[in-house]
Amino acid sequence: MNPEDGLMHWYMTLLSHPEYKVLDERIGTAAQRPIDDDGNLLSPPPIERIKHFRTAINTGIFPHPDTLAWVASCFGKYIESARQGEAVSFEQAFDLKPKQRVGKPAQQDAAQEARNQRCWEMQRHLDNNPDATQLEAAEAVEAMENLPEIDTPDCETMVRDYAEWKKVFDPKIDGE
Repeated sequence: MNPEDGLMHWYMTLLSHPEYKVLDERIGTAAQRPIDDDGNLLSPPPIERIKHFRTAINTGIFPHPDTLAWVASCFGKYIESARQGEAVSFEQAFDLKPKQRVGKPAQQDAAQEARNQRCWEMQRHLDNNPDATQLEAAEAVEAMENLPEIDTPDCETMVRDYAEWKKVFDPKIDGE
């Protein structure tokens, strides 16, 4: 059995658990397997794979095996280029093209991930303190010291980010 088959076996084992499957579906696993109009399986764009990988890890679930293999391959390109003295950037290793108006995709994604982490912490605070408001949760998260720095971590921005995040990804499992 090759490593990819082993990863797929454990992934399918995990998906047999209904609560795990709900979490997996909510992080956008469908984006990992796009299909064209004729029903042919397409390769997802690099940025979608990166987003899926980071969201899965932060959610505490196993990323899709194809994504794990792709991430390993990209890191392999990065490390091998450095070993040969070529030193390609992360963007080149991961086949990302910087956009003029957006800047470097990896930096933009890292900033979004920092905002998402604050949303998770707010959700955790609200779960542990049912009478707390979103603003109180944001203030509690702002007081935390172990979170990555972002440009605008003020409480009002965190509440707005949380409201948008909650629309896309509600960490509650159906039936709770």
